[in-house]
Amino acid sequence: MIKNVDKRLLGYNVLLAAAAAAILLWISVKANEYALKVQEDLRQATAVAKADRELADLMETILEAETGQRGYLLTRKDSFLADLAAAREKALATVTDYRSLRSELGEAAPAIDASLRDEVEAKFAELARTVDLARAGDVEAALDIVRGGTGAEAKLRIRAAVNEAREKLGEVRLHYRDELSVTAAELRWTNLEGAFGILALSILSIGAMAWHNRQLLHARSDLREANQQLEARVAERTRQLVRSNEEIQRYTHIVGHDLRAPLINIMGFTRELENAGQVLKAYVDAERAGAPFKRMKEVYAAVDEDGPEALRFIQSSLARMDALITAILQLSRLGRAPLHPQRIDMRELVEDCLSQIRRRLVESGGEATIVAPLPDIVSDANAVKQIFTNLFDNAVKYFARDRAGQITISGEGRGALAWFEIRDNGRGVAPKDQERIFDLFRRAGAQDRPGEGVGLAHVRSLVRRLGGEINVESDGVSGSVFRFSLARNLDTIIDQNRDVAK
Repeated sequence: MIKNVDKRLLGYNVLLAAAAAAILLWISVKANEYALKVQEDLRQATAVAKADRELADLMETILEAETGQRGYLLTRKDSFLADLAAAREKALATVTDYRSLRSELGEAAPAIDASLRDEVEAKFAELARTVDLARAGDVEAALDIVRGGTGAEAKLRIRAAVNEAREKLGEVRLHYRDELSVTAAELRWTNLEGAFGILALSILSIGAMAWHNRQLLHARSDLREANQQLEARVAERTRQLVRSNEEIQRYTHIVGHDLRAPLINIMGFTRELENAGQVLKAYVDAERAGAPFKRMKEVYAAVDEDGPEALRFIQSSLARMDALITAILQLSRLGRAPLHPQRIDMRELVEDCLSQIRRRLVESGGEATIVAPLPDIVSDANAVKQIFTNLFDNAVKYFARDRAGQITISGEGRGALAWFEIRDNGRGVAPKDQERIFDLFRRAGAQDRPGEGVGLAHVRSLVRRLGGEINVESDGVSGSVFRFSLARNLDTIIDQNRDVAK
């Protein structure tokens, strides 16, 4: 089970790791896309800002040029002419740079009319004429050109074109700013989604680990419980084996003792026959020789008394040995007989067993009472019948002669066991004999009833095979109570014994 739990955890971890890797890969791809987009937007925004600065520099350059013009007209210093020339080159270069930047920005950048360069050149041509007139000494003519407003109008046209272009560039700059904001927001959401995905996977991973730990705890608990059950079964099986060994030793002693007694009798009476045979041989030898035989009383005793008596005792001892051997074989077969569990209606079975002793019960003036209900069990029906039949037969056999016999049968279920009680009001069993009556060939009390001392030994052996125990309670005077238990489901006992055997 623990291996299955580990395999499932490994599978979950592989799936979670794959999902985490997919989320990280997705975040990486999206982050790269956003980074490229941000890079492009920043490049475009930088180009727009540069173009805007170029246009602003153009107007500043024109103003610088006018400042150089006025300075020269007022002071006649050549240094102002150098400033004017530099401003012209710078203005024309600015127009050229803007056109280059616009080609980079593409359609996003506003176009400036191609005449802007002409306007710039016209403006600087006007400035150059005034300077030339002033250098020729005709300052008034130069001032008339300035007062005429031609240069001012050109400047206004240039300013209008530049302002229009800068306004459009501002719109483009706002567009890229919004694009950067959208990209940043998307990147944040991507990171948040990835973070939540990783968090969810982490929670699932923690849950899987917690589930794994719970499963391990349950598996270990089940394993510990199974081990405890197995230990209990082994202990019970060991107890049964020890008990069986003790019984075997006890039976060996009993059987050896009880078989020895008739053998000794047979040996003793065999010698008696041998002695009688010797007397008869001496008589026959004397007859053959024609000599008188003086021990005729011994001959008559050997023929009439010693021989027949010895034969009777030998036959009796042989019969006793045969009965003992038959009982031993019966118990041996009982231990090897296969069990066939089936559901048993115990009331029906008990009534069937009572019917077998009904005639003897009626003849003795006794009666039997079943206290309902009796717990039904799954067991071997033949074995259970033998138990009840032997106990009923034993009860009837030992009814007291001074009172009407009474047998009461009751039972109840307790967990895995069904307990039964057979109570009688017979002559009882003395406390000192309450254990030995279950031994083979052992009987208690007065030996005035027929029997070999096998029935109760047979009963105890059957009860134990069916997963129970039996005992007797009695004051030795007013009756006996035989209490015994049987497994409520014999299949369970058989499976447990099979598991222990493995």
